[in-house]
Amino acid sequence: LRHMLDEAAKCHMKADVPVGAFLSGGLDSSAVVALMRQYTSKRIKTFCVGFDAPHPGLDELPYAREAANRMETDHAELVVKAGDVPSLFDGLIASLDQPSIDGFNTWLVSEVSRRHVTVAVSGLGGDELFAGYPHFSFLADASRLSPQGNRVAHAAWLFLREVGLRGSFAHRRCFFSAPPEARYNTIRRVAPIALLRKLFSAEIRSLMERAAFEKSCDGDSIQQTTYSEIKGYMS
Repeated sequence: LRHMLDEAAKCHMKADVPVGAFLSGGLDSSAVVALMRQYTSKRIKTFCVGFDAPHPGLDELPYAREAANRMETDHAELVVKAGDVPSLFDGLIASLDQPSIDGFNTWLVSEVSRRHVTVAVSGLGGDELFAGYPHFSFLADASRLSPQGNRVAHAAWLFLREVGLRGSFAHRRCFFSAPPEARYNTIRRVAPIALLRKLFSAEIRSLMERAAFEKSCDGDSIQQTTYSEIKGYMS
């Protein structure tokens, strides 16, 4: 694995244009920048977006600065305030290829980095490859339940929904009793199923459901989800 990551970093550093990196200070982006350093004698330009938020846990800038200082990069930051968002929103929407709950951070950091470099490397894909998202463990737990356990868990969630709990999955009625592909689609669905029924025919909905979950030849729940993330969500 280390050899493959080294090779990937080396290949990306072979360019006729300036190459920089998105650096959040997290494991994935920090590891990528550390690998890139091996193949250049210049200071790598790194970029990060932060938000003027009242909760410090929502701001990655301190972690990015620590990583940038440790790896001696030429670091640039953009701090977005709440008042900035309305003026940026139209530009974001115009740049999206399709509806998505992601993209704002990437769009902002790309706007900053293109003033300095032509190519920027990121740590995107790390969570998909190495099961970093919380839903990996949730889906794995659901897959280990017996049919009886699924029915009990399903009944429990229905009860919690009826008494008014609105947790992450309390409103997803058939999550535990559903097949793996339906569970995954529930996690990754942007629009609620009721809206999809209004917008699309049954034939189109069926195609959408099949496209979201890519079945590999073999593998456990984690491997299957990883494959689906790479083939579907990442693309």
